[in-house]
Amino acid sequence: MKDVNKSRISEILSRFVDETALHGCRHVRDSQRPRGVRFVWAAIVMLMFAALGFSLTKLWIEYASYPYRTVWKLSREASLALPEITVCLRGEFDMDKVKSWKDASDYMKNRWIDWIAETDMKRLIFVQVQPSSLDVTTVEHVPELTLLDIFAQLGGFMGLFMGASLMTWLEMIDVAMLVGWTIISAAFRRLCGRP
Repeated sequence: MKDVNKSRISEILSRFVDETALHGCRHVRDSQRPRGVRFVWAAIVMLMFAALGFSLTKLWIEYASYPYRTVWKLSREASLALPEITVCLRGEFDMDKVKSWKDASDYMKNRWIDWIAETDMKRLIFVQVQPSSLDVTTVEHVPELTLLDIFAQLGGFMGLFMGASLMTWLEMIDVAMLVGWTIISAAFRRLCGRP
């Protein structure tokens, strides 16, 4: 029973190695090559896997540190919104004449009109508020690495170190699932007493 499982798993792995885009794997398995050459290819493949793992770990650590860059933009606006200016009248507020917000509004309008009528217009100060420039400086903190950057670098590292792509990783997941299913089904058959 164990020999059947081993041969099935060996068959799945052999087919994967023969068909995969991971370039060094075929050379490791090729029985036509001398053992020394196969050993060198195995060492190269392991070294490339280690380099890929190191690069991906370093990339993840950099991404997890949330690096950002500061971007300064200078633009000219057609108009600027200024804060509201409130002119306060000096004097007491007669609470007996105010019962609601509308009453308060009417009372203040009448007080304002009375104040203007009583005031000598020569004593008034007119204030004109305007910006010195319509240039606006905007400061933004932009992430240095986005998820798109991570996927791009992941693909670059996989291609550089292993000659692999996303499809190769999907094939590896498929093979892992097939091997896992073979092992689980064999264990289930043993538990149920089936050959």
